[in-house]
Amino acid sequence: AVLGDICTNSSCPVMCAGSRVTYKWADDEHPEPRSVTAPEYMRLLMTQAYDLLTDERVIPQDESAFQPGFVPAVQKLLRRFLRVYTHTYTSHFDCMQQHKAIAHLNCSFKHFMWFVREFSLVGEKDFAPIGTLVQTFTAQGGTRPPDVAAREPAIPEASSAAEAK
Repeated sequence: AVLGDICTNSSCPVMCAGSRVTYKWADDEHPEPRSVTAPEYMRLLMTQAYDLLTDERVIPQDESAFQPGFVPAVQKLLRRFLRVYTHTYTSHFDCMQQHKAIAHLNCSFKHFMWFVREFSLVGEKDFAPIGTLVQTFTAQGGTRPPDVAAREPAIPEASSAAEAK
């Protein structure tokens, strides 16, 4: 709830990662990218996540196979969640520190970072606005064990989807 208290329409009139990177929102309803406040971006993202995760055509509730659009949809969703982390680190770090929430933020982000990197769900260029932080966390350890790295990817479509772009 800390982020909800400090990230408001007036404090964050655009979704950004520092002063050089802004993120716009586009979806099926509004295909043309448009500027939205950071809280609106997060609200739209949560709605999109809920809609995706409850759509049985994308994520079947039975033993049916995942549809071909599953991996790209999840990649887009996770890329947008990364943007929330980048916004939080670049725009609200001091406030998060004042609320003694940095350890929680770092722990959550590290889990997210290792997961999306393990399965190639978010491109490395998307981490650029917080690249120094990512390098610091990577240097601290937490890399996947060699036996995991040697296995085939759990989601083979992820590599083919990235090549198609």
